[in-house]
Amino acid sequence: MVYWHEKYTKEAIMKTAVVTGAAGAIGAAIVEHLLRDGYKVACLDRAGCPVEERERGSLLSVAVDLCDRRALEAAFAEVLDTFGGVDVLVNAAGTLGTDSGDAFGTEDNWRTVMAVNLDAAWWLARACAPYLARSGQGRI
Repeated sequence: MVYWHEKYTKEAIMKTAVVTGAAGAIGAAIVEHLLRDGYKVACLDRAGCPVEERERGSLLSVAVDLCDRRALEAAFAEVLDTFGGVDVLVNAAGTLGTDSGDAFGTEDNWRTVMAVNLDAAWWLARACAPYLARSGQGRI
């Protein structure tokens, strides 16, 4: 019996993954796992990437505000310039916004939550789609 993890670990050699929310606990754990499995990883997070493996050339840390579409476009261009493509996209970024004390929060808070949780995930999926399709094994 071949488990999912074993199957995709064997196929991972020199594939590229983009991970948003890489500075958070879940994102950082995903980055470490992907690196251990042989992926080149681009970390997109406002705080950059806490994982230290830059000396092997398999990690790209890009500090980017996911709410800023132009900054996100520039970050994705940097990923393509560095690694040449994308095989896996992990949208691990998420926010609940700030606690304003109001049951519904402010409109600015709502916009930030939607920009991080939905807009950035949609935009990156759309930007990655041609590369994921080209690889024949792309994953989101």
